[in-house]
Amino acid sequence: RRVTAHTGIAEFSSGFEEFRAGLLDFRKKSAVHEVLWQNWDEYAETIVRDDVDGSVKLRNSVRPGNFLNLEDLSFTAGFFRIVPSTFVSFGLLCTFLGLVAALSSLGEDLSKSAAPDVVVISLMKIASAKFTMSLVGLACSIVFGLVLRWRQGRLDSILHGLCLALERRLVFVSLED
Repeated sequence: RRVTAHTGIAEFSSGFEEFRAGLLDFRKKSAVHEVLWQNWDEYAETIVRDDVDGSVKLRNSVRPGNFLNLEDLSFTAGFFRIVPSTFVSFGLLCTFLGLVAALSSLGEDLSKSAAPDVVVISLMKIASAKFTMSLVGLACSIVFGLVLRWRQGRLDSILHGLCLALERRLVFVSLED
């Protein structure tokens, strides 16, 4: 919002120092804000004042996306990237442990001369309950994966919007210029 409060190149250039000073207060809010500030400060070092034609314009020599991105801001999934596969693995582990226990009790029941059809029906009930563990793990994996991707996409979109807003208020200077 602070970037889009300046409607154009000239207004952003004239209010840049005030804008930058306002970000110092923003920096103190949390560790996340501190990381964002540090990357912004690195990016701000690539901005140069150009007053060759009389009016002051700010020119950037590097695109803001090189500094303000998910990776550099530590906004990536990190540990949470392995959580969906952990859900599936845990569901499979519980399923197979349950099946091993069911087969073990099946052997005991058969050795006690129980009716085989009663034992098989009992085994099928136990097995169906154990396969539910796999389904629960899979469902949790899918839901968590979707939420994680949605969140990452939302963050990426917000950062892209910020970078685009900055680029529209600065004049890019390439090496050829």
